[in-house]
Amino acid sequence: MSDNAGIKIFGVIFILIIIVLVDFRDLLNASNPQKAMTVYFSIIAINLIVSILLISGVEIISPAMVFEKIVRLFVPGEPVQ
Repeated sequence: MSDNAGIKIFGVIFILIIIVLVDFRDLLNASNPQKAMTVYFSIIAINLIVSILLISGVEIISPAMVFEKIVRLFVPGEPVQ
């Protein structure tokens, strides 16, 4: 982890809080606010986790590679690079 990773993580959290505050009024005015907030905050939480992992230097596998591995279980062939 780099020296300024803590500052970057704080910056990501700060930006996500600003985004939530900007969108909060629209979430309250949704036709089903509880469901809208659940989905919205789930997406924000996933975004926060992935951002922190990337800032920390953890290599994350691409979703395309996961799908390719699943397809290669049924259709043999060389992996695409």
